[in-house]
Amino acid sequence: PAGYQRDENQCLDQAALVQTFVKAAGSGGLCLVLDDLHLADPSSLALLEQLLAQGADAKVAVVGAAQAGESDRLLPGLNRVELSGLSPGDLVRVARAQLGGAELPLSVAEVVANRAEQNPLFAREIVASLIDSGALLLAGGKWQPGPTSTWSFPERVGMLVNSRLDRLSGPAKLLLRYAAVVGRVFSVELLAAAVDSPLDVHTALSECTHRNILNPVEQPRG
Repeated sequence: PAGYQRDENQCLDQAALVQTFVKAAGSGGLCLVLDDLHLADPSSLALLEQLLAQGADAKVAVVGAAQAGESDRLLPGLNRVELSGLSPGDLVRVARAQLGGAELPLSVAEVVANRAEQNPLFAREIVASLIDSGALLLAGGKWQPGPTSTWSFPERVGMLVNSRLDRLSGPAKLLLRYAAVVGRVFSVELLAAAVDSPLDVHTALSECTHRNILNPVEQPRG
């Protein structure tokens, strides 16, 4: 039957992928880090279960992150570490780090403490969003509230990030699409080589850097 053939092919594909990971681990080992594991589809979870079933001899470790309350149904038998959210004081410290350690205006600190949902990413994005919108300004060497009297934020982190991306120019958005394919850390030369459309890479890159969407990092020597 066709259904049996599809199931058999899927099993063969999963077995081949498992052996690929085991071979990649070799004698030195391999660590797979998976984010948003609660969004994984059943076939991906089945593949991970097969990989973990290889035992310690396979030298493959899996570290996964999932939303609170979602991990119990995922990969039973694995050790679990429940992480609590950050305190209001810690959230403010994260937000200050976004500004190089500078003091936050009291009104901004209160917004971060009350709206960041104990999430450090949300704390950073709130500060970045305020700067992008002109609601937080650097004047006289100090960060101060801008002229905007009413601040509004999307309810979720993803929506907040998208709202910042919407403020970018078309070329900057196109650059980020290419960068997402190249990888989390990339060289300007590699990114420019990947672009197959008319695009001023350096200008778009400068805009993304100025908006704190991308951050420069030093490449290790050697």
